[in-house]
Amino acid sequence: MFIHPTSSRDGGPQDGSRDHRTVQKTSCKKQLKDLFVITVPPYAIRIRTSEPSRSVPWRLHLSWQLRPLQRHVETLSDPQELQKRWQRRVEDLVVAVPPKSGTTMLLQVCHQLRVGGVWDASAFEDQMDVIPMLEGGPASLLPTNDINAEQVAVPRIYKSHLSFRRLPKSCKRIYCFRELKECSWVELHVFKDVLVSDWHFTASILESDVPLDAFLVMRLVPGGIDRALKDMCDWWEHRHDPGVLFFFFDDVLEDKAASVERVREFMGLESKPGLVHQVVEQSSHRFMCEHHSKFDDHKIVQELDRIRGVKREGGRDLKPSSGGGRSGSGEALPDTAIQWIEWRWRCIVQERLGFRDLGSDLFRSFCRPGQEGQEWQ
Repeated sequence: MFIHPTSSRDGGPQDGSRDHRTVQKTSCKKQLKDLFVITVPPYAIRIRTSEPSRSVPWRLHLSWQLRPLQRHVETLSDPQELQKRWQRRVEDLVVAVPPKSGTTMLLQVCHQLRVGGVWDASAFEDQMDVIPMLEGGPASLLPTNDINAEQVAVPRIYKSHLSFRRLPKSCKRIYCFRELKECSWVELHVFKDVLVSDWHFTASILESDVPLDAFLVMRLVPGGIDRALKDMCDWWEHRHDPGVLFFFFDDVLEDKAASVERVREFMGLESKPGLVHQVVEQSSHRFMCEHHSKFDDHKIVQELDRIRGVKREGGRDLKPSSGGGRSGSGEALPDTAIQWIEWRWRCIVQERLGFRDLGSDLFRSFCRPGQEGQEWQ
């Protein structure tokens, strides 16, 4: 699979290649024989004919295998329906972080802060027992996923992957953005392998031999990157709102103590000696790996298996990665995907916010407190 740049429109690269709309008649048959072309100006994404046969049908393949779950899983993605069903309180906190961007870690930070840093391994079997998923989804299969119930401590905390525009505005919300060139590769491995393959973090749900590069096309091209960038712009433009706490993933990892302190203040919790240091340790990669069964969503997988009538052999594997929180297999994201993400950044983020990229512009404007001559954003 490769992306062929065709023009400079929307910031697309130029390399002297002929426009994709002009195809030599003499080579047309050969190109059609060898390539399946998706035209998305300024790029023509060309996929070898062997890939569509394995990448395009995977949606039908997976939908067919997951069909027994459809009538059991409930997702409250409609904002109006969510507002009707959820009895909100002003102190409620929603950790609304995109997938693979630090959701589990930030949930652990929030939970340990509200219980005063007390870690009781017998208090819950899985993190989902004490922190429900706001919109439900697969977590709606769990009897503990009651969004209106009292929780173990105050404030009530909710996990969510809903976008800024889908979330109610009358509650506190935490958002964390992760570099998409890193996050996309992690998400591809996680989403594809956890869902359809044998992966060493969590037990798989389905089995499939969909190639990762073909899977990449199906995740990038239909608009996943666009939605993530537009959502980040929404959060950025509201980062000063009293009910919004904005983070960058790498910033959390680089200065965990400062990030935990910001969360504590945002939650309105009393400052206690040693609490921040204690929670930093309890949300570390090492600690969460030692207690991996508390964070691996195994109860959801068990419910999915029960409904599908699947019986597994052997135990389950852990969810946290071996990279100290920087997940992934160590492989580089393909150049074609990097070009796509950079192009979409220019078309969406640079056009809307004026930032050329995350590293040189956006992140620098979001400096840490205490930096001379600069203001915490």
